[in-house]
Amino acid sequence: MTKKFVKKITHGLLILLFLLSFPCILDAAGTPDKGDAVKRALSRMEEESRMLAQAVSNQARPKNAYPYPERLEEKVTDQPVTFSADYYLLYMPTTSFVAQPGKMRIVDQAMEFGLEVDAGRLPVELTLESRYINLNDKQSINLDLPAKLTEVAYGMQTTLPVADDTYMRLEFKPSYASDNWNHQNNTFRMPMNTFLIHQANERLIFVGGVAVTPGYEEPVWPIAGLIYKPTDRIVFNLVPSRPNVVYSLSDRLDLFLEGDINSTEYRVTKDGYKGAILRYTETHVGGGVKFNLGKSLTASVSTGYMMNRYLKYRDSLGKVNLKNNAYSEFRFEMGI
Repeated sequence: MTKKFVKKITHGLLILLFLLSFPCILDAAGTPDKGDAVKRALSRMEEESRMLAQAVSNQARPKNAYPYPERLEEKVTDQPVTFSADYYLLYMPTTSFVAQPGKMRIVDQAMEFGLEVDAGRLPVELTLESRYINLNDKQSINLDLPAKLTEVAYGMQTTLPVADDTYMRLEFKPSYASDNWNHQNNTFRMPMNTFLIHQANERLIFVGGVAVTPGYEEPVWPIAGLIYKPTDRIVFNLVPSRPNVVYSLSDRLDLFLEGDINSTEYRVTKDGYKGAILRYTETHVGGGVKFNLGKSLTASVSTGYMMNRYLKYRDSLGKVNLKNNAYSEFRFEMGI
């Protein structure tokens, strides 16, 4: 357990170092300032903190700029949002296994819908998320793996003011994860996150807390990070999930670097492995371009490098490690 923990922390630090290497040089050599142009690279948490403070003082109703999945780093639109939709497709080409025969191609895609409702004076977001991982083009594999992994999650989150410039986020996401869409009761999990958000000043926000997933092999993980906006065009969003650095070239175009660690457990129904738990894990870092197509619509394309990839059954039932390889991703975000 300790070695696994250290390994994951190391990968997390590598992601942060990669993102921190994204230079403010771009700002020095970048395009002319756009003055009053919409600052879409503004930190999502910075905006939310400001809006919550206004709500508490009865100055304004909070806007919604909710994340997918659990995105803290940026808002999709500068307009009040009550409905959001998000979609991504992550493509990993055919890759050989490490130290054993076999190859595999993986396509990971997901969609989430979000709706803001009011509970008294608190903003509450309800979400519905669906994820599908296609374990495709399997060749000469010694381990029996399912053809797909599926997940459906129903989320609820709210943010409470607890002190001056400090807020508490509560998130609950009951979910079902299996190898088909006919999810049984034994595929149910109740992930939950709780963390504090402290706005130190207009350009710096700290986040700290804990993520709990009962039933997982590693059920508790710390949440820690910060959001720093040194200029109007650069934002360091070093918070889970998808820590990133965004550089706004103009009001229509952003450049970004990002990284993430994904690890999810699925209850398998295949003959011979029925009831077993299969864990899918990968770490990736990369960069891309985001196109701001309107006040409520963005699209992005990115590519990068994927590492620490494996599929592992619990209870020593088998494991395959995939070689490091490139990936590409398309992402679409909408807020109304």
